[in-house]
Amino acid sequence: MQLILQYVECEHCREWFTHTNLLSYTFNGKVNLRSDGKYYGDEIYFSMQFPFTKCRKCGNFFFPQKSLLVPNFWLNMPENELNKEQKQILAAFYKKYPKTNLKNFEIPSLDYPPPEYWFNFPILMIKDALNVLEIPINQAIEIDIRIKLWQLFNDLKYTSENLILKHFFKIFSINGIFHLKFLKNHLKQKNKNIRFFYQNKNSYISNLKKLSELLIVENKEQNLCFLVEIERNLGNFSKARTLLNEFSEHQKKEFFIFVKKTKRKLFFKSKKVFIL
Repeated sequence: MQLILQYVECEHCREWFTHTNLLSYTFNGKVNLRSDGKYYGDEIYFSMQFPFTKCRKCGNFFFPQKSLLVPNFWLNMPENELNKEQKQILAAFYKKYPKTNLKNFEIPSLDYPPPEYWFNFPILMIKDALNVLEIPINQAIEIDIRIKLWQLFNDLKYTSENLILKHFFKIFSINGIFHLKFLKNHLKQKNKNIRFFYQNKNSYISNLKKLSELLIVENKEQNLCFLVEIERNLGNFSKARTLLNEFSEHQKKEFFIFVKKTKRKLFFKSKKVFIL
């Protein structure tokens, strides 16, 4: 994992925060690619991919890459190596935290998603993503958020099953009491997730319909895998099959496993996501 420390200004209240940006990442253990495009098995990586954050002072959402950003290494660069824009951004930062006394300040961290999210991650992030989509944003960011929103909704429905089965069989092992307790807590959380999904099913459906429109406008040919999966998840099996038939010979070879498994899911009229 390669991280870079940055200082970012909230565009709403003008408070500065430390913010960690992910430059590269090495997956630990087994990570699978899911049919909806999510790398399933490493939630730390997934949580760091959201383009928005939430100000810990005013509570508003904003986009770090579109705000005033000061990479930590700028602070040690000679002034003659900084361009005009960099100098202006640094001036705004030093106005809040004077350069001569910078070490004496404890700049707060954005820390998003916050630690309290981890016990209820999909539900809380879905609520945040839906709120962010009310903000005027460009098409690329909207597509990114809507894809992640889709994946979070799918997490609620589908990602608990193997884990529950795994701990069920371990109930009869030496550490059975621990696994029984875990299983009870996990079943409770799963039931909560399923209830939330069906309570917000209209948001799930409207998000996928809007996402489909945006992906077609962006580049239908390049987004065919997403478009097929969206229609299948919505239960529009005939439309998904029609889109699958639009794959070129090259795409059929490149996405062979996706095409093969999708045909099987369509045959059984299954909406369920699968591992590639």
